[in-house]
Amino acid sequence: MPFVLTTKGQVACPHGAVAPVSSLRGSAKYQIDSANVMCETNIGSVPFPCSAKPPCTAITKWIANQLKFKVDGSCILTDSSILMTNNGPGKVILAGQLKLSLSG
Repeated sequence: MPFVLTTKGQVACPHGAVAPVSSLRGSAKYQIDSANVMCETNIGSVPFPCSAKPPCTAITKWIANQLKFKVDGSCILTDSSILMTNNGPGKVILAGQLKLSLSG
């Protein structure tokens, strides 16, 4: 089972620089372990410590590898999702999901 990407997660740019995704805020509608769930619509500036010229500075698009689970019509992201930066594809390093509890 894939792990859900949350605002506690980390991603890497194509050059290997690792950054948290917390700056993208995620969807407050659903949380896992007090962290917002990330969706494919969560794009924007990310603080990559990238030394490439020009440096990676933003996630411009997500490719969600699962299409079943959605928040307001937007696919949630998992540890197998692919991100596109302003310089090419990157990857999820740490999903951020530490636990999942369902009730109801």
